[in-house]
Amino acid sequence: MRKYIVYIVIIVGVITGMILISRLDKPESEPLTINIGYKKHVAYMPLFIGIEKGFYEEEGLDIKLSLVESTNQMLSAIVSGNIDASIGGANIPTILSIEEKSPNSLKLFNTLEVNENTSITCVVVERNSNIGSLTELYGAKIATLPGSFSKLWINSALETVKLSSDEVTIIELEPSLQISSLDSKQVDALFTVEPACSFAVNKGVGKIIYNEPLRHFGSSLTASVVSNKLVKNNPETVQKMVRATDKAIEFIRNNPSESLTIMAKHSGYNTESIQGMITPVYNKSTEIDVDKLQKLIDKLIAMGELNNLNASNIILD
Repeated sequence: MRKYIVYIVIIVGVITGMILISRLDKPESEPLTINIGYKKHVAYMPLFIGIEKGFYEEEGLDIKLSLVESTNQMLSAIVSGNIDASIGGANIPTILSIEEKSPNSLKLFNTLEVNENTSITCVVVERNSNIGSLTELYGAKIATLPGSFSKLWINSALETVKLSSDEVTIIELEPSLQISSLDSKQVDALFTVEPACSFAVNKGVGKIIYNEPLRHFGSSLTASVVSNKLVKNNPETVQKMVRATDKAIEFIRNNPSESLTIMAKHSGYNTESIQGMITPVYNKSTEIDVDKLQKLIDKLIAMGELNNLNASNIILD
C-alpha cells in the first residue's frame, strides 16, 4: 500500500513539474492589434516615428496600418468601428464636424501646433513672380486644397492685409496638381501645406512669400484621434498607444533631422525634395491647451461651420 502511495506521489510530482515547465516555456501574450488609419503625409510623422523606433512594440501593440484617401473617409471608418484610431494628421475641423454629428464617438489626444515659429503651411508663388507679399495678391488666382476649411484660413490671412476673398479668385486643386499649375502659370499663388511648400522650392518652381498663414485662423491644424468605443472597452490599450505616441513626439523634438528622414521613407518622399523642411511641432497628450481649442471651435461656430461643441468633451482624459 505504501509503495502505491509513493508511486502516486511521484506521478503527481512529475505532472506538476510538467505543468510548471509548460508555463515557463509559454510565450508572452500576443501583442494587442490596433488598426490605424493614415495618409502618406508629413503630418503623420508621430505614427511613422513610433513604428520605426519600436515605441508601439515596446507597449505590446501590433499596429495594423490602413491607408485612406481622405480625412472624411478615415474618421467615418473610426466612427463605424472599422478603424480604431489615427495618429498625427487628422484635420481638426473635420474631427469637430464629425464629433458634432456623432456625439461621443471620438477622442482627441495630440495636436499639431501652428504659430509664428512653425512652418506647416505657406503661401508660395512662381519663382519669377513679381508678387512678394500678401498685399500684392489683389486680383490673383489662388489655388488651395479641396474643402471648405482651406478657404477659411485663406480668408483669415487675407484679412490681415485688408483683402477679402472677393478680391481674389480661389480654386481648389488636389496636391498632386498644385505645383505643376504654379509652374505653368495657371495660378498665381498657392495657399498650401507641407510637403508642397518644400517641393515647390526644391524643384525650382516657386518661392515662399509668407510662412504659416494658418496661424491667423487657429493654433492647431491636425490631431491624433481614437474611437471612444475603444476608450471605453479597452482603456489600457488606448493608454499604451498614447504613451507610445508621446514618446514619438519627444523623439521628434530631440531628433528633427532623423525624424524628417524617417517621415520621408514612410511617405515615399525623395529626401532632396524636402530639404529645408522644418519638423512639425506636436503637443503631447498632456500638453493640449483646452482654451485654444475652444477658441478655434468658437470661431468655427461664428462662421456657421459648427453649431455647438465643448472642447473639454472631445479631449481624451
